[in-house]
Amino acid sequence: MSNNSIGDRIKLIRKHFDFTQSELAMHLGLDPQRMQNLESGRVKNLSAEETCLFEIKLKVSGWWVFTGIGEMLLSSDSNVQTLYTNNEHLIKIIPGSQEQKMLCVDTDFFRNNKTSYSMLRAIKMIGDSMQPTLQNGDWLIVDTSKIASINGLYVVMINEEFFIHRLTFLHDGTIELSSDNLAYKSQTINKETIQIIGMATLIIKNC
Repeated sequence: MSNNSIGDRIKLIRKHFDFTQSELAMHLGLDPQRMQNLESGRVKNLSAEETCLFEIKLKVSGWWVFTGIGEMLLSSDSNVQTLYTNNEHLIKIIPGSQEQKMLCVDTDFFRNNKTSYSMLRAIKMIGDSMQPTLQNGDWLIVDTSKIASINGLYVVMINEEFFIHRLTFLHDGTIELSSDNLAYKSQTINKETIQIIGMATLIIKNC
């Protein structure tokens, strides 16, 4: 079976795990119609969060689902170094988030992403506030050109500190900051008190 498209690769995943289309959608926590559109090719792109779900729920390489490159299943000792070392580009790391200054990412990521790597920044997740989407030690790459009022996963700066939050832009001009870990309460703030650094474009799991 060809695996040249995301839809083809989703079919291979279903075959491997012996899932129906609806069973795969349920297992990943995705809308069944969304799954049908992805597999049929009506929708041709995965979000960073959807890509991450394949890794969290099935231990399937999100990079493989997104690009078809590499192996379908993550190995038990997979990590940032083994997944992203070939033909690497360097992405600047947000100051203060990690001692090193650059993160290596495969050039194939840029062939499938219209954003120039000069507009990307990386930050390492510390703590459990974004579980299960992000685990402690995972990397988040954000597109600093995407700071419009689109709800999603962002890196923000508040009081000169960097945070990863899910942002919801409300009609009254305020912003709701929430964590995926329900143990953390959401908060609503005025947009003047927050600086949006960029929107999530890729999650690299520290498996």
